Amino acid sequence: MLSGVGWVTLLTFEPSTLWGELCSAVQVGISPVVAPSARTLEYQNTWSDGLVHSAAMTAAMMLPLLVPDARYTAFCSVWRRRHVAMVELVLGYAFVWVVAVWLIAAIAILLKMLNPTSVAIALVIGIAAIWQLSSARRRLLRDCSKALHVEGVGTAAHWSCLRNGTTLGIRCVLTCWSAMLALTVLGHSLWLLVTVALSLLAEWS
Repeated sequence: MLSGVGWVTLLTFEPSTLWGELCSAVQVGISPVVAPSARTLEYQNTWSDGLVHSAAMTAAMMLPLLVPDARYTAFCSVWRRRHVAMVELVLGYAFVWVVAVWLIAAIAILLKMLNPTSVAIALVIGIAAIWQLSSARRRLLRDCSKALHVEGVGTAAHWSCLRNGTTLGIRCVLTCWSAMLALTVLGHSLWLLVTVALSLLAEWS
């Protein structure tokens, strides 16, 4: 359900002017020109738009990968708090990915500013391909399937679910960062989003 909301948000999202300029800068490889006057409110809108976009992308593309772990967490939790446990797991996981999406966007902008667009794209695709085929990534991918301990009751149960979500988020970021960076540099077109999401889902299933 949350994933569906994320996809709808990505399809219908209308960013503020300044956020649109930043996204365009990533795609065309220029530094956005922003007039210093009368932009305070628009900078605030840019931060909120960026947060919405990051959260929507996380929900649409990354939450489906968490389904097996959410089921396991619910199964291992006390029955009356199984729903709370799953929410806590998702919160920890989503927090990591929202931060990661911002960092990946910043790296993409920096690459585009320092290199011509074609060079930046070629560089990112090359790095992504090397990482996708590396043994280090395969080891990380195996770690992603390792079950995490869930406490039963009390404060320890809340913290264990949040900690597990954060741990799974970090594992996922370390595994999938190259695909997300390539996606950001190439532009967030719908067919690219769907292709990457399906390939990640197939790999994790």
